[in-house]
Amino acid sequence: MAKSRGWVLFAIATALVVLVAVGIGLNVQRSRLLRAELEERTRAARLQMETLERVATAEYIYRNVIYASRDRLLLGRLPAGSTEVLFSVSIRVQAGVDLSQGYSVAVSAEKADRAFVTLPEPTVFVVDADESTIEEYFSEERLMRLNWLDLGREIELQKSVAREDAVQRGLLTRARTNAISVITELFALAGFAEVDVTFAPPAELRG
Repeated sequence: MAKSRGWVLFAIATALVVLVAVGIGLNVQRSRLLRAELEERTRAARLQMETLERVATAEYIYRNVIYASRDRLLLGRLPAGSTEVLFSVSIRVQAGVDLSQGYSVAVSAEKADRAFVTLPEPTVFVVDADESTIEEYFSEERLMRLNWLDLGREIELQKSVAREDAVQRGLLTRARTNAISVITELFALAGFAEVDVTFAPPAELRG
């Protein structure tokens, strides 16, 4: 009877050892599958990012009214003609993230559907005056013809004013918020349920 009980205990112990070994094997296999899934999702995420270079995420349009005048002098001091003009032009200020400055992508080791993305801080990409939108309100030529090419100085000044105003009004903050939405949606298409987006100076991303 004791001998029979011993064999039963031995069988139970053996079964437990086998179960533990199987469990370890399954855990190892599950770990390998998870690692492979992480690698595949990481590749998919990077492919999504590589399709982009600049992500424009915010834009302000200004309608600036500009007055300009020119005088022509004879021998450097004698009035020989003048022009005046009053006109308006549309100025576009666009901001977003420039991925050519660097970025980083990582996938959570615990959750294969969670990504961590670090982007460069938003910057102003474009400050452009659309010449096709110029509307003239008033002009006068006195012995001197108006040359629109000579008005570049006034237009450049208004572009600087528009850029500064846009930044003060929160253009970069809006660009940051919209960049988070764009990147989150982009990664969702690659199968990620959670995306944590942060920002860093380009120097840190290159380093």
